[in-house]
Amino acid sequence: MKSTLYILSKSVFLRPIRLKGLLRFEFLIICFLLAPCSRASAQTSAQTSAPSQHNLTATVSLEDLTWPELVEKIKEGFTTVIVPTGGTEQSGPHMTLGKHNFIVQHSALRIAGDVQRVLVAPVLPFVPEGELDKPSGNFLYPGTINISEDTFAKTLIDVCTSLHLSGFKLIVLMADHGQSMPIQELVAQNLTQAWKPMGVRVVNLSAYYDARLEAAVLKRAGIAQGDWGDHAGVADTSELWFVRPQALRISQLKTDKVQGYKDAGASGKPERSSSELGREMMDLRVRAGAQQLEAFIKGVN
Repeated sequence: MKSTLYILSKSVFLRPIRLKGLLRFEFLIICFLLAPCSRASAQTSAQTSAPSQHNLTATVSLEDLTWPELVEKIKEGFTTVIVPTGGTEQSGPHMTLGKHNFIVQHSALRIAGDVQRVLVAPVLPFVPEGELDKPSGNFLYPGTINISEDTFAKTLIDVCTSLHLSGFKLIVLMADHGQSMPIQELVAQNLTQAWKPMGVRVVNLSAYYDARLEAAVLKRAGIAQGDWGDHAGVADTSELWFVRPQALRISQLKTDKVQGYKDAGASGKPERSSSELGREMMDLRVRAGAQQLEAFIKGVN
Protein backbone atom coordinates (compact mmCIF):
# COMPACT_ATOMS: atom_id res chain seq x y z
CA MET A 1 0.00 0.00 0.00
CA LYS A 2 1.20 3.50 -0.78
CA SER A 3 1.47 6.31 1.77
CA THR A 4 1.87 10.02 1.19
CA LEU A 5 4.80 11.86 2.72
CA TYR A 6 4.32 15.60 2.99
CA ILE A 7 7.45 17.70 3.18
CA LEU A 8 7.25 21.31 4.30
CA SER A 9 10.08 22.85 2.33
CA LYS A 10 11.98 26.09 2.92
CA SER A 11 9.52 27.81 0.63
CA VAL A 12 6.79 26.82 3.11
CA PHE A 13 4.75 24.93 0.52
CA LEU A 14 3.37 21.45 1.10
CA ARG A 15 4.15 19.08 -1.69
CA PRO A 16 2.99 15.43 -1.69
CA ILE A 17 5.38 12.61 -2.55
CA ARG A 18 4.00 9.15 -3.26
CA LEU A 19 5.82 6.39 -1.41
CA LYS A 20 5.73 2.63 -1.63
CA GLY A 21 5.53 0.80 1.68
CA LEU A 22 3.45 -0.94 4.29
CA LEU A 23 2.35 2.09 6.24
CA ARG A 24 -0.97 3.87 6.09
CA PHE A 25 -0.09 7.26 7.47
CA GLU A 26 0.67 10.83 6.55
CA PHE A 27 3.29 12.80 8.37
CA LEU A 28 5.09 16.15 8.31
CA ILE A 29 8.81 16.77 8.15
CA ILE A 30 9.61 20.43 8.75
CA CYS A 31 12.71 20.84 6.67
CA PHE A 32 13.23 24.51 7.35
CA LEU A 33 13.99 23.57 10.96
CA LEU A 34 16.68 21.19 9.78
CA ALA A 35 19.25 23.69 8.62
CA PRO A 36 22.94 22.71 8.62
CA CYS A 37 23.39 24.68 11.84
CA SER A 38 22.29 22.20 14.49
CA ARG A 39 20.92 22.83 17.93
CA ALA A 40 24.12 21.43 19.39
CA SER A 41 26.32 23.98 17.62
CA ALA A 42 24.09 26.82 18.81
CA GLN A 43 24.27 25.60 22.36
CA THR A 44 28.05 25.30 22.23
CA SER A 45 28.43 29.08 22.36
CA ALA A 46 26.54 29.11 25.66
CA GLN A 47 28.87 26.57 27.19
CA THR A 48 31.28 28.21 29.63
CA SER A 49 33.26 25.29 30.98
CA ALA A 50 33.76 21.60 30.31
CA PRO A 51 32.30 19.02 32.68
CA SER A 52 34.73 17.59 35.19
CA GLN A 53 35.02 14.54 37.43
CA HIS A 54 33.10 12.36 35.00
CA ASN A 55 34.46 9.58 32.82
CA LEU A 56 33.10 10.65 29.43
CA THR A 57 35.16 8.08 27.57
CA ALA A 58 33.37 5.17 29.24
CA THR A 59 29.85 6.54 28.79
CA VAL A 60 27.87 5.41 25.73
CA SER A 61 24.37 5.88 27.17
CA LEU A 62 22.83 9.16 26.07
CA GLU A 63 20.64 9.45 29.15
CA ASP A 64 23.71 9.27 31.41
CA LEU A 65 25.14 12.46 29.89
CA THR A 66 24.44 16.11 30.58
CA TRP A 67 23.89 18.30 27.54
CA PRO A 68 27.37 19.93 27.75
CA GLU A 69 28.89 16.43 28.01
CA LEU A 70 26.96 15.42 24.90
CA VAL A 71 28.31 18.44 23.04
CA GLU A 72 31.84 17.37 23.95
CA LYS A 73 31.11 13.81 22.82
CA ILE A 74 29.90 14.97 19.42
CA LYS A 75 32.98 17.19 19.07
CA GLU A 76 35.09 14.09 19.72
CA GLY A 77 33.41 12.29 16.81
CA PHE A 78 30.48 10.55 18.48
CA THR A 79 28.12 11.45 15.63
CA THR A 80 26.41 8.05 15.43
CA VAL A 81 23.52 7.17 17.75
CA ILE A 82 21.53 3.95 18.13
CA VAL A 83 17.79 4.20 18.81
CA PRO A 84 16.75 0.85 20.36
CA THR A 85 13.09 -0.13 20.06
CA GLY A 86 11.87 -2.93 22.28
CA GLY A 87 8.28 -3.66 23.21
CA THR A 88 6.19 -4.20 26.31
CA GLU A 89 4.28 -7.42 25.73
CA GLN A 90 3.33 -10.67 27.36
CA SER A 91 5.82 -13.50 27.00
CA GLY A 92 4.14 -16.38 28.72
CA PRO A 93 4.05 -17.13 32.44
CA HIS A 94 7.84 -17.41 32.67
CA MET A 95 9.12 -14.03 31.37
CA THR A 96 8.39 -10.48 32.43
CA LEU A 97 6.69 -7.96 30.16
CA GLY A 98 9.91 -6.01 29.54
CA LYS A 99 11.74 -8.84 27.78
CA HIS A 100 12.33 -7.00 24.50
CA ASN A 101 13.39 -3.81 26.28
CA PHE A 102 15.98 -5.58 28.42
CA ILE A 103 17.43 -7.53 25.50
CA VAL A 104 17.65 -4.65 23.03
CA GLN A 105 19.23 -2.30 25.58
CA HIS A 106 21.87 -4.91 26.44
CA SER A 107 22.63 -5.44 22.77
CA ALA A 108 22.70 -1.77 21.79
CA LEU A 109 25.15 -0.90 24.55
CA ARG A 110 27.42 -3.79 23.54
CA ILE A 111 27.31 -2.84 19.87
CA ALA A 112 28.12 0.78 20.69
CA GLY A 113 31.08 -0.35 22.77
CA ASP A 114 32.37 -2.67 20.07
CA VAL A 115 32.09 -0.18 17.21
CA GLN A 116 33.24 2.83 19.30
CA ARG A 117 32.32 6.50 18.95
CA VAL A 118 28.66 5.47 19.07
CA LEU A 119 26.05 6.54 21.62
CA VAL A 120 22.80 4.84 22.61
CA ALA A 121 19.48 6.63 23.09
CA PRO A 122 16.91 5.45 25.66
CA VAL A 123 14.90 2.40 24.66
CA LEU A 124 11.54 3.10 23.03
CA PRO A 125 9.40 0.57 24.97
CA PHE A 126 6.12 0.82 23.04
CA VAL A 127 5.69 -0.64 19.54
CA PRO A 128 2.87 -1.94 17.31
CA GLU A 129 1.28 -5.16 18.57
CA GLY A 130 -1.58 -5.51 16.08
CA GLU A 131 -4.89 -3.78 15.43
CA LEU A 132 -6.09 -1.62 18.30
CA ASP A 133 -9.78 -2.16 17.49
CA LYS A 134 -9.40 -5.90 16.91
CA PRO A 135 -7.20 -7.32 19.67
CA SER A 136 -5.37 -10.52 18.77
CA GLY A 137 -2.15 -12.32 19.58
CA ASN A 138 -0.12 -10.68 22.34
CA PHE A 139 -2.68 -7.88 22.63
CA LEU A 140 -5.18 -10.34 24.12
CA TYR A 141 -3.08 -10.57 27.28
CA PRO A 142 -2.93 -8.07 30.17
CA GLY A 143 0.19 -5.92 30.22
CA THR A 144 0.80 -5.73 26.48
CA ILE A 145 1.02 -2.06 25.49
CA ASN A 146 0.11 -1.41 21.88
CA ILE A 147 0.52 1.67 19.72
CA SER A 148 -0.60 2.06 16.12
CA GLU A 149 1.78 1.90 13.19
CA ASP A 150 0.98 5.55 12.54
CA THR A 151 1.92 6.56 16.09
CA PHE A 152 5.07 4.44 16.01
CA ALA A 153 6.21 5.94 12.71
CA LYS A 154 5.55 9.50 13.84
CA THR A 155 7.35 8.84 17.12
CA LEU A 156 10.40 7.56 15.26
CA ILE A 157 10.34 10.64 13.03
CA ASP A 158 10.20 12.97 16.03
CA VAL A 159 12.97 11.08 17.85
CA CYS A 160 15.20 11.11 14.76
CA THR A 161 14.52 14.81 14.20
CA SER A 162 15.51 15.57 17.79
CA LEU A 163 18.73 13.60 17.45
CA HIS A 164 19.57 15.23 14.13
CA LEU A 165 19.10 18.67 15.67
CA SER A 166 21.44 17.61 18.48
CA GLY A 167 24.21 17.10 15.93
CA PHE A 168 24.12 13.41 15.05
CA LYS A 169 24.85 12.46 11.43
CA LEU A 170 24.01 8.74 11.47
CA ILE A 171 20.87 7.63 13.33
CA VAL A 172 20.50 3.87 13.68
CA LEU A 173 17.10 2.29 14.35
CA MET A 174 17.50 -1.07 16.08
CA ALA A 175 14.50 -3.32 16.78
CA ASP A 176 14.03 -6.47 18.87
CA HIS A 177 10.44 -6.96 17.68
CA GLY A 178 9.31 -8.27 14.30
CA GLN A 179 6.39 -5.91 13.71
CA SER A 180 8.67 -2.90 14.14
CA MET A 181 11.03 -3.82 11.32
CA PRO A 182 9.09 -2.82 8.16
CA ILE A 183 8.02 0.49 9.71
CA GLN A 184 11.57 1.33 10.76
CA GLU A 185 12.86 0.48 7.31
CA LEU A 186 10.36 2.78 5.62
CA VAL A 187 10.95 5.65 8.03
CA ALA A 188 14.73 5.28 7.62
CA GLN A 189 14.52 5.37 3.83
CA ASN A 190 12.30 8.43 3.71
CA LEU A 191 14.19 10.45 6.31
CA THR A 192 17.50 9.67 4.61
CA GLN A 193 16.07 10.91 1.33
CA ALA A 194 14.75 14.09 2.95
CA TRP A 195 17.96 14.83 4.89
CA LYS A 196 20.51 13.78 2.28
CA PRO A 197 21.36 17.41 1.37
CA MET A 198 22.42 17.94 4.99
CA GLY A 199 24.59 14.83 5.13
CA VAL A 200 22.36 13.01 7.62
CA ARG A 201 21.39 9.35 7.27
CA VAL A 202 18.87 7.18 9.10
CA VAL A 203 19.35 3.41 8.80
CA ASN A 204 17.67 0.26 10.07
CA LEU A 205 19.99 -2.28 11.71
CA SER A 206 18.32 -5.33 10.16
CA ALA A 207 21.25 -7.74 10.59
CA TYR A 208 20.73 -7.78 14.36
CA TYR A 209 17.20 -9.15 13.95
CA ASP A 210 18.05 -12.21 11.83
CA ALA A 211 16.25 -15.35 13.03
CA ARG A 212 18.85 -17.54 11.33
CA LEU A 213 21.37 -16.62 14.03
CA GLU A 214 19.21 -18.08 16.79
CA ALA A 215 18.32 -21.08 14.65
CA ALA A 216 21.98 -21.90 14.12
CA VAL A 217 22.58 -22.06 17.88
CA LEU A 218 19.50 -24.21 18.50
CA LYS A 219 20.51 -26.64 15.75
CA ARG A 220 24.03 -26.97 17.13
CA ALA A 221 22.54 -27.69 20.55
CA GLY A 222 20.57 -30.57 19.07
CA ILE A 223 17.17 -29.15 20.03
CA ALA A 224 14.38 -30.40 17.76
CA GLN A 225 12.81 -27.62 15.71
CA GLY A 226 9.37 -28.59 16.98
CA ASP A 227 10.51 -27.66 20.50
CA TRP A 228 11.80 -24.18 19.61
CA GLY A 229 8.48 -22.35 19.78
CA ASP A 230 7.36 -19.30 17.81
CA HIS A 231 6.93 -16.90 20.73
CA ALA A 232 8.46 -16.94 24.21
CA GLY A 233 10.09 -20.23 23.35
CA VAL A 234 13.63 -21.53 23.73
CA ALA A 235 15.40 -18.63 21.99
CA ASP A 236 13.56 -15.80 23.75
CA THR A 237 13.84 -17.49 27.13
CA SER A 238 17.54 -18.26 26.74
CA GLU A 239 18.39 -14.71 25.71
CA LEU A 240 16.51 -13.16 28.63
CA TRP A 241 18.11 -15.72 30.96
CA PHE A 242 21.54 -14.48 29.90
CA VAL A 243 20.71 -10.75 29.77
CA ARG A 244 18.50 -10.39 32.86
CA PRO A 245 18.00 -13.64 34.81
CA GLN A 246 15.93 -11.90 37.50
CA ALA A 247 13.26 -11.29 34.81
CA LEU A 248 12.77 -15.05 34.44
CA ARG A 249 10.40 -17.22 36.48
CA ILE A 250 12.29 -20.49 36.69
CA SER A 251 9.40 -22.29 38.39
CA GLN A 252 7.28 -21.71 35.29
CA LEU A 253 9.73 -23.31 32.85
CA LYS A 254 7.68 -26.44 32.32
CA THR A 255 5.84 -27.71 29.29
CA ASP A 256 2.64 -28.15 31.32
CA LYS A 257 2.76 -24.42 32.03
CA VAL A 258 2.99 -23.60 28.33
CA GLN A 259 0.06 -25.33 26.66
CA GLY A 260 0.19 -23.27 23.49
CA TYR A 261 -0.01 -19.64 22.47
CA LYS A 262 -3.78 -19.34 22.92
CA ASP A 263 -3.71 -20.36 26.58
CA ALA A 264 -0.33 -19.39 28.02
CA GLY A 265 1.00 -16.78 25.60
CA ALA A 266 3.98 -18.93 24.69
CA SER A 267 4.88 -21.97 22.62
CA GLY A 268 7.59 -24.60 22.42
CA LYS A 269 9.45 -26.08 25.35
CA PRO A 270 11.10 -23.25 27.27
CA GLU A 271 12.51 -25.77 29.76
CA ARG A 272 15.11 -26.54 27.07
CA SER A 273 16.46 -23.01 27.50
CA SER A 274 19.69 -22.04 29.23
CA SER A 275 21.79 -18.99 29.94
CA GLU A 276 24.62 -20.50 27.88
CA LEU A 277 22.39 -20.79 24.80
CA GLY A 278 21.37 -17.18 25.37
CA ARG A 279 25.00 -16.07 25.54
CA GLU A 280 25.78 -17.76 22.22
CA MET A 281 22.76 -16.19 20.55
CA MET A 282 23.45 -12.73 21.87
CA ASP A 283 27.11 -12.92 20.85
CA LEU A 284 26.08 -13.75 17.29
CA ARG A 285 23.40 -11.07 17.12
CA VAL A 286 25.65 -8.37 18.59
CA ARG A 287 28.46 -9.30 16.20
CA ALA A 288 26.13 -9.17 13.20
CA GLY A 289 24.74 -5.82 14.30
CA ALA A 290 28.21 -4.38 14.91
CA GLN A 291 29.44 -5.49 11.50
CA GLN A 292 26.47 -3.93 9.73
CA LEU A 293 26.86 -0.71 11.71
CA GLU A 294 30.52 -0.49 10.79
CA ALA A 295 29.53 -0.85 7.14
CA PHE A 296 26.95 1.92 7.53
CA ILE A 297 29.54 4.21 9.10
CA LYS A 298 31.93 3.56 6.22
CA GLY A 299 29.13 4.29 3.76
CA VAL A 300 29.21 0.80 2.25
CA ASN A 301 25.43 0.27 2.53
